[in-house]
Amino acid sequence: MLTQTMSAISTNKIISFLTSMDMVSLLVVFAISFAFSLLEYFFSYRMIPNFKKRDQHWRLAFASAVHYPAQVFIWGFFIAHAASLMFLTHADKSAIAQFAVGRKVFLLLDLLWFVMRFVSQVEIIFTEFASSYRFAIKDKTKVGAIAQLARVLIIALVALALLPILGISISGVLTLGGVTGVVLGFAAKDTLANFFGGMMIYFDRPFSVGDWVRVPGGKIEGTVESIGWRLTRIRTFSKNLLYVPNGLFSSTSIENPSRMSHRRIKTIIGLRYQDLPVMKDVLSTIESMLREHPGIDSNQTLFVKFSAYGESSVNMTVYTFTKTVNWIEFEAVRQDVYLEIARIVHEHGADFAFPTQTLHIAGDSDLSA
Repeated sequence: MLTQTMSAISTNKIISFLTSMDMVSLLVVFAISFAFSLLEYFFSYRMIPNFKKRDQHWRLAFASAVHYPAQVFIWGFFIAHAASLMFLTHADKSAIAQFAVGRKVFLLLDLLWFVMRFVSQVEIIFTEFASSYRFAIKDKTKVGAIAQLARVLIIALVALALLPILGISISGVLTLGGVTGVVLGFAAKDTLANFFGGMMIYFDRPFSVGDWVRVPGGKIEGTVESIGWRLTRIRTFSKNLLYVPNGLFSSTSIENPSRMSHRRIKTIIGLRYQDLPVMKDVLSTIESMLREHPGIDSNQTLFVKFSAYGESSVNMTVYTFTKTVNWIEFEAVRQDVYLEIARIVHEHGADFAFPTQTLHIAGDSDLSA
């Protein structure tokens, strides 16, 4: 019965609204909102391509970030005006106050949406167009960390601004937050470990986006695609995607081959025992070849030494470093070095050993016995 009565009252109010002069005001506000919406739409879809063509990155960032929040603001303004005409004409003070609070919350959230979108656009500028600006940060990992911190700070500031609007005491929230933080700390210790692990990655910089990383054991190896607050995304060499909790990196060692200064060639070569007379010449010729090779860095450790007597060979160790760290270029240099070593060995009349066994057969007298 009460519901039917309230429905009848609401219907009567709307009917009385539709027959009043407020209809003119509503149509005027709708026309203004529609006009501003069209202008904003025209600005976005005509100017954004123009900004892209002219490489005006900052204007492009602002225009891209403001488009949807601006549309929501324009039509939110119209809806708020319509609601105030329909429902607040004869409302009491408490309803009007609640409506005012809702309008402030809407404005803050819409502003937050715009700022978060603008931060994302600025992050794109500093990661994709950093070379265009002298003051730009070239490290993508650092850009991502600063952007994440900016988002956290913005959300925290907006939350603090919302509390007084909603009538919530900030001091009370901080007191409750201290107790709640202790409880959550025990309940979500793994999540916190991942969060602080991500912080350590940002500050200690053991690797960056694009680096090739390896964790002992070989289960985690690949190229870093992104570093988040909780997870690091790694693309393996088989093109699979790994999501690694950041807490793992704070409790284990990490190898970063991308930051190597040189690549190493280390191999053991076995010659035949009958090649011992020319071994010294072979060693010196190979070492001279390495020192003159354009792909070998002779300033690094380099030696070619007779290292061991094997079961069926005399072994020499070749140890040197290439100038390049690129894997494909390294393989080309190593291939050329190995072919040159083969040429030098054969040039001296020697050859490579292979596993052999010598069988001594007893004399006939021993067999007859």
